[in-house]
Amino acid sequence: MAVLNKGPIEIEKRLLLASILGFLWGSAVGIFFWVGLLNAVEEKIIRLEELLPTPPKASQFILIEIDRIPVDRPWPWPRLEYSLFLRSLIPLTPQSVVMDILFTDRGPRLDSFDETFRSLINRLNRVCFAGAALKTETLVPQQIFFEKFLVRGDPRSLPKYGSVFWPSGDLTEGNPVGINNLGVGTSLKLRSIPLFFQLNENLVPSLSLVASASRMDASIKNSEARLNKAFLLRNSSGQILRRIPLDAEGRMQLRFKHSQSGITHIKYDDFLLYADQMARGIKPAFDLHLIHGKQVWLGLTDPAVVNWVQTDIGKMSPVEIKIEATRQIVQGDFLRRIPKGASFALLFLLAILAPRLFVRCNLMKACWLFFMVLAIVLGLAVSGFVFFNLAFPLASLFLLSLGIILCGLSARYWKFHVINLTPPHLEKVEAILERIEKKYLHNGPHRPHP
Repeated sequence: MAVLNKGPIEIEKRLLLASILGFLWGSAVGIFFWVGLLNAVEEKIIRLEELLPTPPKASQFILIEIDRIPVDRPWPWPRLEYSLFLRSLIPLTPQSVVMDILFTDRGPRLDSFDETFRSLINRLNRVCFAGAALKTETLVPQQIFFEKFLVRGDPRSLPKYGSVFWPSGDLTEGNPVGINNLGVGTSLKLRSIPLFFQLNENLVPSLSLVASASRMDASIKNSEARLNKAFLLRNSSGQILRRIPLDAEGRMQLRFKHSQSGITHIKYDDFLLYADQMARGIKPAFDLHLIHGKQVWLGLTDPAVVNWVQTDIGKMSPVEIKIEATRQIVQGDFLRRIPKGASFALLFLLAILAPRLFVRCNLMKACWLFFMVLAIVLGLAVSGFVFFNLAFPLASLFLLSLGIILCGLSARYWKFHVINLTPPHLEKVEAILERIEKKYLHNGPHRPHP
């Protein structure tokens, strides 16, 4: 290794060279970041960050899961079964109810208690019903009722559906209906679900979107979808309640966390038992009064009847995924990526200034200062992710850090003729870099040691 010449001109030339090499490396990393070449690695790092513990969320949702279909009560169940469920639920005064059940089957065994079922629905505050979209087109025109909303962008990327299973208007009595498809078309892990579906020429909201609107007192007809940007969920007065990130296919990204997400699970048979015990003055194992003011979901989770879906935290039933999407919308638990411009500027500034540490300071001090700066940036990035859901491009940061070390060591030790600039030009460029360096790195005027 060469011993540095301590002459001021030599030092200034090497400082400038360190910034030039950092500029070139930062430009390359910045281009990779901007065009998305590191996106796959960034997504893997984000999934690792999801393993970190997060602040607990207040429980706002109750999932009453039908986890077992008895032999003596084959699926689908008649309306009488759901009438008994609603009768037990009414005294608990939930804020809203979501029935993730298709009420499309007809027959004496199934719909003989429709009148009782409708009367119980009218006694609840809000009830959301489920429909299902089909790829096949129907020859018979279907008349369905749903809330329409404004869409901006090119809808050609949206998956197209030709028909639906839809509950009758007499049964739902004007309550909102949403499509409960997950849009799973591959065997890969599910990481996003659609918020709406293109049914012929119409865009129909999903069950998760309808449930979120019911929970937040939002108005879907006043809302707006901006494809590849966000779904603006508004209330009846037009105020934006949530900006839900959307891709070009109208899907929102899911965040599967290992920590508790604020969803309480109760088995269907246990719920009926607890409700009966409360009616007879017996204290149940679970205090059903906790249901008051919360959104209650009823859905099928029996793996013998419904196919579970693979996710980043294991297999989940479809209703669990839909309620998780609703929770994220209601709580605003979205992944917020730092704007590309801000991330690019920070990475670029770090690439120009950080290599100068290896010329200005001795090697041990330079390494200590650089890794301290890197640890601070990394700590801020992780804290921002845990507490504010901010995603910083850590893969780009790690790649940039490797280049900063190489550029700094190259400018310090290599035996080569440094850039030949006349003193006036050198002084102007170096004066600018000196001001930037003092402002952002707060370095003292120390000279390097051999």
